[in-house]
Amino acid sequence: MLKALKELQSGQSAMLEQLKAIQTTLVEHEKTFREMKERLDKIESDHASLETMRPLLTGLQSDADSNAHHIKVLTARINDSENRSRRNNLVFYGHQDTQNESWEESEKIVIEHCNRLLQTTVQPRDIERAHRIGTFRAGKCRPIIVKFAHFKDKDHILSLSSKLKDTDFSISQDLSPSTRLARKRLIEFGKTQNSSYKLRHETLTVNNKTYVFDHASNTVVEKSS
Repeated sequence: MLKALKELQSGQSAMLEQLKAIQTTLVEHEKTFREMKERLDKIESDHASLETMRPLLTGLQSDADSNAHHIKVLTARINDSENRSRRNNLVFYGHQDTQNESWEESEKIVIEHCNRLLQTTVQPRDIERAHRIGTFRAGKCRPIIVKFAHFKDKDHILSLSSKLKDTDFSISQDLSPSTRLARKRLIEFGKTQNSSYKLRHETLTVNNKTYVFDHASNTVVEKSS
């Protein structure tokens, strides 16, 4: 009888230990479930906050898009205005430079250049101003920028610039930095097309397709019709 009682007590003790272990596990699970619920509640709260902010974010995105468009339009207008202010200008390259060259001396160089190499007469009254661009550096020839009194004179001289082929001299239009960059990228693109191309101001035509330079993406893109 004593043996049976001892075995019963031993079995009860083991059962109590198992119950304690189960209880401990249940407590741990309950804690885990509580933490999960708190996290889910926070996620739901955050989601609700985001939903509340969605109209605001949509409005901000719309404002940003609108501002970007206005900036693009204003930049184009500024660039166009700058090019218009330069429309009577030409830049002459390749002429020997001196450190203390005066505006009068620069003007004289340009007049002689036009009369001798382009075979067209230019008088001092045809030029509003002429001067070197940049800082003097020994062994280098700074370009001379010239503003002509009349657009027709400037255009006529530019049309004669082909006579300078195979010489050390050249003439170019005075364009805004934005336009110069666009033309440079378009010419680089045109040379990769294995076909003849035509560059007009800031548009390139190749195989009946028109391309422009997109400053925002810094790439050449086909112009939409």
